Amino acid sequence: AKMDGAIVLSSDAKRILYANTQLVPDSMIPSFETGTRHKTAERVAKQTGQLVISISQRRNIITIYRGNWKYIIRDVSVILAKANQALSTLEKYRSVFQQSLTNLSALEFEDLVTLTDVTTVLQRSQMVNRIAWEIE
Repeated sequence: AKMDGAIVLSSDAKRILYANTQLVPDSMIPSFETGTRHKTAERVAKQTGQLVISISQRRNIITIYRGNWKYIIRDVSVILAKANQALSTLEKYRSVFQQSLTNLSALEFEDLVTLTDVTTVLQRSQMVNRIAWEIE
């Protein structure tokens, strides 16, 4: 009971119009994909301009096509690993930023602050902001 064909939905995506159907797009439409499913999906998207989702079970890849546009959805474990890495980096940068603020405060009490000290704090603040923005 393996279903290897396409599922065609109504334009409002509320009804299944066809299930386990074979799509036969124009073979003259160029495709840069290598697998049969993805090649067919890319051609159907280009031919119809509609949203097409292709799922490769063997390679664990989901690709979304619409017209000439293509987007690959990454594996969830890869996304989580990158998010954890970014959070770890943010925590390190935040710690360095806090330390530079503490150093700046100490230098202010002794009236020894230089322009380099201030720009270092600003630079580290910007690094924290960039990583935080990337995570969001």
